[in-house]
Amino acid sequence: MQQHVDSKVVDMEVQRIVPPETIAEMQEAGFFQVLQPNRWGGYEMDPRVFYSIQMELAKGCMATGKAEPVEGGYTFNGNWSWSSGSIYCDWILLGGLLPGRMVPVNWNIAPSYCKI
Repeated sequence: MQQHVDSKVVDMEVQRIVPPETIAEMQEAGFFQVLQPNRWGGYEMDPRVFYSIQMELAKGCMATGKAEPVEGGYTFNGNWSWSSGSIYCDWILLGGLLPGRMVPVNWNIAPSYCKI
């Protein structure tokens, strides 16, 4: 899968979208079921498995983000040059590491809360 994604990077950057065939391959490989609960047909794996998969697929085109502590939680700010998979999503899963602690966290956000 990594080689296929690597071969499509230039096309994805020019078109600013993940090709539908790549999304279909990810679906077929079960990537979207990694965090999904067993009772709904998912694999219910540890989030670290999900992070490992994402890190492998994102080599060379990793987005950046910053989590800042605020009263009652964190503010997650980032600037991504493109959000190619967002057209396929009902929810956007943003991940990051808490500053100074390297603790992985996720934020599930409705696209209406994002500027895309």
